[in-house]
Amino acid sequence: MGRRSGRADSLDAIELELALEEDKLALRDAARLAILLAADEMVMKPLLGPWAERSRWDPKTIRTRSVRAVINERVRHSGGCVCAETPPRMPGEVR
Repeated sequence: MGRRSGRADSLDAIELELALEEDKLALRDAARLAILLAADEMVMKPLLGPWAERSRWDPKTIRTRSVRAVINERVRHSGGCVCAETPPRMPGEVR
């Protein structure tokens, strides 16, 4: 059972079209993922400021972080965190 000379049958044409469509979708999905990852990086930098580079947060998680977590992360890396220090004693305070 030979092929017709120079012409692909309709099944071959359909299989080729499906394969091309699948490749196109895979590339489109990869492009969407790359855009989302880049967008996460772009969101992280303004929120964390110059400390974004030092943060160990995965950029994919920045959109789920609370405002308090973002502030804490900025303070932690700025070196200005005094939350673990013992506050000074007030006059007459007993501990």
